[in-house]
This record gives sequence, structure tokens and C-alpha cells, in this order.
Amino acid sequence: MINVLAKRADPSLRFMSILASRLLLLTHAVATNDFNIADNTTAVKRDITLTPAMNGINFTDPSVIRIGNEWWAFSTMSHYNGKRVHVPMAHTYDFNTWTSFGQQDALPNLPNWVYPDAPAVWAPDVVQLGPGRFIMYYSAALKSNPQFHCLGVASSPAVTGPYTPIGTDPWACPTAQGGAIDPAGYYDPTDNTRWVVYKIDGNSIGHGGSCGNTVQPIVSTPIMLQQVSVNDGFTKIGSPIMLIVNDPADGPYVEAPSLTRMPDGTYVLYYSSNCYVTPLYDVSYATSKNIRGPYKRFGGLVRTGTCGLTAPGGLDMAINGDHAVCHANWNGGRAMFTALIRGQSSQRYEDCVYDVEANTTRSNALKRRNEELAKENTQLRTLYDFLQNRPLVEAEEIFRRIRCTQDPLEVLRHVTTADLLMAQTTASEKHTQSQDPQSSSSNRKYAPGSGSLKYDPVHDSQ
Repeated sequence: MINVLAKRADPSLRFMSILASRLLLLTHAVATNDFNIADNTTAVKRDITLTPAMNGINFTDPSVIRIGNEWWAFSTMSHYNGKRVHVPMAHTYDFNTWTSFGQQDALPNLPNWVYPDAPAVWAPDVVQLGPGRFIMYYSAALKSNPQFHCLGVASSPAVTGPYTPIGTDPWACPTAQGGAIDPAGYYDPTDNTRWVVYKIDGNSIGHGGSCGNTVQPIVSTPIMLQQVSVNDGFTKIGSPIMLIVNDPADGPYVEAPSLTRMPDGTYVLYYSSNCYVTPLYDVSYATSKNIRGPYKRFGGLVRTGTCGLTAPGGLDMAINGDHAVCHANWNGGRAMFTALIRGQSSQRYEDCVYDVEANTTRSNALKRRNEELAKENTQLRTLYDFLQNRPLVEAEEIFRRIRCTQDPLEVLRHVTTADLLMAQTTASEKHTQSQDPQSSSSNRKYAPGSGSLKYDPVHDSQ
């Protein structure tokens, strides 16, 4: 039975749901891998938390985007109850419990260049350009020669779509090199630029062997970087740049690239190597101090055996964040797994044990994390109960200020009680009335103290 998230809730009700979900203790797994920074021989330990999403339903080549305090995931074409869905979707408030959209298709209509009988829409990626402006990058089979995949772009005013294809031709279609797949968008806040990384699908014209490209001569499958307009996300700026290319240790190819930037300015290129139908498939990475490279490659970050996973790959990270998704073998398909990737200095978590039967993973880190969350839970429960028992107009004002801080605990951290916040609102309104006898009571009805509170949870916390 597939649950479908049909409608967005009312904002105030959705906030209650957010608080309720935050009250749940995390039940993620923790595994340790070494993460090296470019131009630095010292390894930075990284803990990676993996858990199968949506009970392990097939959700291949997932990508993830964060909007506020919610996450949305998109996957390769699949079938739900017999219906072909070009781009399946899923949603979560807490990055732990995901809800599938089932038969709802983010890209219901395909452009004319796509082969209609078997479009094979692969590895979509969604990026937000601005308020009410989203762009999707995807690959699909070429109608004139379905052997090749090419890249397309589509836009929508809502993250869930429906997305409308842009243009009548593919965005990129290097058929002489084997076509292109696995596009992923990236925004660099350091210089306000946008980029798209993708794979040249050289193994589609390989000479046989594992995934079609382990028989000599091996065809190149480089990872390319293309700058695009920061405004529309698809107008190309200059020519694509090669970041890395497959070598003998990669088997038939490198693929599934995604970019992020660490707080110290290091760019990290995640990618997968080796054939996806073998246990050698993995999540690897390379780093550079310049987005254009050169990139220094390192070993696998997530491999077969990591917390019981088999053939994990295709890691995608919410831009410049620490929340990521990947996929791995699960019950005859490819399930989505969530990952929290954070620097831990020299701290090492131990005893990662993956329980296949229970579909859960436990570690000593869980105890430490639950102790930290217990303190937050008490504060969140106080705020949750308070908002439930307040008139709607007061709850909306508090909700507005909490949304501004992007952290519901800010109100409690910087105000002794929520009652004090409302007392300041009332005092501010009375002061405004005394200064402006002509002020309209109807104007204050729907915006109590809006813009006039002495306390500002954003600026007063600095």
C-alpha cells in the first residue's frame, strides 16, 4: 500500500506537524569512513548515517532538495500499481519518515525528442532558482536513436510540479561520445554562480564486458561541469569542463556526480564507480579548492558492506548541506537510503551493526544523539502545547517569527516564556495606539504587532 501526500497542509497546521515530527528520537545508523580534504594529507573522520526509506520500495537514482524544514526526493522512472511514472516523488519533514507520492508524476508530459515507447527517464534532479521557480534536470532516451540518452530541462512554479519541458531539443546530447546522463544542479553562493555536472555516457558505445565497457579499448566516461545562467538555470555559459574521467580501477565508468562545498571552501565531487549490477558499485569522492578543478580523487566513501548495504551508489546532497540520499540493492530492487554526512574531527563512532530482519541499524552514537535530543524535546513540547492553546491570531504571529529564524527553538532560547513574547506584543500595540490615535483596530486584527515587536528573535540572538 503506497501512501500519497495529496495536498499541502495549512501553514499553521503544518507547523504543528513539524513540531510533532521533531519530537521523535532519531533511529539512524552510524558508520565511519575517512574523508580527505584536497591539499591536506590529514584525514577528517566523517560519520555517515544510513537507513532505508519507505520500507525499501524501489526508488532508484534519488536526488534530494531542501525547502525550509522539509525535504523532497525524486527518482528514476518506475511503475506504481501498473502505471508508468516518469519522475516519482517522496517527501519528509524529519528526514527519517518519508511518504511516497505513488502515481503522481512530477514530469507527466515529455518533449518530442524523447522516445515515447520506452522513455527511460533517469536520475532527475531539482533545483530552486527562487521563490516559486524550480528547474528539473533529467536524462531520457533519444527518439531518433534510443541507444543514446540525452539531457533535458523542465520548469515549474512548485517543487512537486508538474514540470513543463523547456525547448524542443535536448539540453545536451553528445551522441558521438555516447550521449549523456545523470545531471545534477549546483549553486555556488560564494560568487553567485550556477553549474550542472553530468556524465558522458561512453559505455553506451563500449565494446562489451561489465556494463558494456570493460573490453578494450575502454571508452571514456568523463564527468563534465557546465556553467549556466544564475537566473534561468539552463542557458549555457562557455564550454563544459572535464572534472574526472574513468581509470582502470573504476571498471566500466564513473557516473552519478553531485557537487557540494564544505565550510572551509573545499568543493566535494561525489560520484559512483564500477558497474551498478555488481557489488563493486560504490560512492566515491574527489576534492578541490576550485570548482573547476583539478580534483584529487580518493577511495570509496560508501561501499558494499557499509552497514549491510550492497552496491550503494548515486549519492546526492542537499546543496551545501549535510543531508544526502543514495540507493542500494534491497529486496530485488534499488531502495533509497538517507545519509547524514558531517565532519567529526578525530571522533570515531564504533560498533555499527545493521539488522536486515528488522530493517534498522544501531550504534553507540544513537545513545549520544538521543541524549542531546531529549533536551530539545522538552522545549519543543512546551512550545507545541503553548501554540495549541493560543488563539489563532497569536499563534500565527509566533509562527511567523519562528519561520523567520528557521529554528523553532529560537523563541524559547531568547525569551523566558512564550507568554513574555505575547506580553511584549500587547505592550507594543498599546504604545502604537497612544502615538497614533487614528490607527484602525481592523488593521491590527490580522497582524498583531507585526513589525513593531521590541523583541526580534533573529537580530536579538546575535
